[in-house]
Amino acid sequence: MPRLPIVAAVLTAVLGCNPPRLAAGPGTGATPEAAPTASVAPTARPQASCEPTTSRSHVLLGDRKVPVDLAFTLESRTKGLSGRPCLARGTGLVLGWDVPTPAQIWMPDMNFAIDVVFVRGERVVAVYADAQPCVRGLPCPTFGPDVPVDYVLEVPAGSCAEWGLKAGGTIRLVR
Repeated sequence: MPRLPIVAAVLTAVLGCNPPRLAAGPGTGATPEAAPTASVAPTARPQASCEPTTSRSHVLLGDRKVPVDLAFTLESRTKGLSGRPCLARGTGLVLGWDVPTPAQIWMPDMNFAIDVVFVRGERVVAVYADAQPCVRGLPCPTFGPDVPVDYVLEVPAGSCAEWGLKAGGTIRLVR
């Protein structure tokens, strides 16, 4: 049984968050390009002075190569981008699992907005554009598709629109 839902439930209980679920993806009736808007901070754009990743891993979007850091352990996935001051444009973070897993993302202790891309195989299942950080002291919503995914790509807000990345598109992770 995947541990992520258990961790999310424990964190929800400990932090007092009330995570509403926003379903997205083909056939769900939701608009996956729109991120949840309840209880979120104003958009804080990534700073140009952010250090780019030094990882050799990347995702391929057509002929575009996007360098990414990898988070494939429970600890690194739980931390995600929380606490980072920014994320350099043209880079990202991949939260991954060894087997397809139902994934819900939340954004406590985040300092900037991001686009969140859920991927199964080499197909984009859902894109949540301009997902906002949670506001301290208010419920912190979670979001994600109703289908298992192999990984989640987090990139600076506006990147998916700039790159034309949408649900149904193709993407490939190179580790």
